Amino acid sequence: MVAFTLALALTLSAPAAQDPALEKDARCVVAMQGMSDQIDDPEAKNALNGIMFFFLGRMSARLAPNQMEGAINDAGEALPKDQYREVGLDCVEQMRVLSGAVGASAS
Repeated sequence: MVAFTLALALTLSAPAAQDPALEKDARCVVAMQGMSDQIDDPEAKNALNGIMFFFLGRMSARLAPNQMEGAINDAGEALPKDQYREVGLDCVEQMRVLSGAVGASAS
């Protein structure tokens, strides 16, 4: 029982594997939050936050909270502020494609 508990604790505290989709989702969270922090328009801020929550939801389906935090922190350290807009535009397109795929499969 102790070995199982230890193995579970190590699994939950281990950093997330280098999954390109996960890294992209974390970059999207960072970019959306960063852009949201830089603007005053409440409608634009709400739109950016909605996109950020989309990617947070994707991450939460695959990771424990501490792993999400680590992945987002790593992305925040690696993503320069001057790339937020470029990354953000890619994220919007990715969300559009993923949302379209979900809509098409529901039809």
